[in-house]
Amino acid sequence: MKYLPTNDGERNMNQKPLASNAHQRTLPPDGANLSIALPDQRQAWLWNQTALLVFATNASAHGSPVHSVYRLSREAYERLACFFRTYPSVCPAEAFVARPPRTRKAKLRLYERMVTLRSQLEGSGLSLVPVTERAGYLLASSSVAPPPDERLQHTFFGEDSGMTLDPATGALVAWRQGVLLECQWYPPFQMHLLMQVFAEYPYYCPYERLYAAKKQIPYDPVTVRGMLERVSRQKSLHPIHRTLAPTRTRLDALGLHLACHRDLGYQLTCDEPLWGYPA
Repeated sequence: MKYLPTNDGERNMNQKPLASNAHQRTLPPDGANLSIALPDQRQAWLWNQTALLVFATNASAHGSPVHSVYRLSREAYERLACFFRTYPSVCPAEAFVARPPRTRKAKLRLYERMVTLRSQLEGSGLSLVPVTERAGYLLASSSVAPPPDERLQHTFFGEDSGMTLDPATGALVAWRQGVLLECQWYPPFQMHLLMQVFAEYPYYCPYERLYAAKKQIPYDPVTVRGMLERVSRQKSLHPIHRTLAPTRTRLDALGLHLACHRDLGYQLTCDEPLWGYPA
């Protein structure tokens, strides 16, 4: 028997819109380094601690503002942050290199770095446009936003708040009233199990489903239960407990609690108001 839900968990299609000013720069809370509003009705958030580039939109059919997530290298993050600080103006070469590129070799090295950054931004709708040979680059956005990432998994906590998980980048993005609040990164082996728990919210996620996800086998309750009974059940479930244990403290910081029910599974619950942020 499954537990009763802690709230209705219904999706709200009337999220509070994001800022519409095409050239607005803001300082997002809690670990987000920079944020800019793009002409294609999206808002780009650059998160310092996780080196993640998150795009949000105020016109979302699924009720979540998260549009897409991109994982950046630390070097790419530092260079992209320079473009965010100068957007929508030209970012001079002096902003992301120690000295202006004057020799042919230095110019070639700068060009190679920009090519690497461009490859990480591929598909995001952002591009780097060289202005002149020595002036710098301009961060430009396409007039039409690319389609949202269909791999994202959205979990809703009440009417105006929720979480978005991205299995490709390992990102967990918390949002409320259309505004991004926090962005965490989890390694693949943890994110794979967290997605199972979030998908079952507000009910508990049985151990059989978690075990099948851990072993990467099709989920069949009878078959998986038989596999657990062949050896010690406690020994079989130990890798799951060890994987999810470090995530509980990080989820507590977001107002989420990962409860372990003996012989049943894990259940996700949330505080009200979510994350303690004012409405």
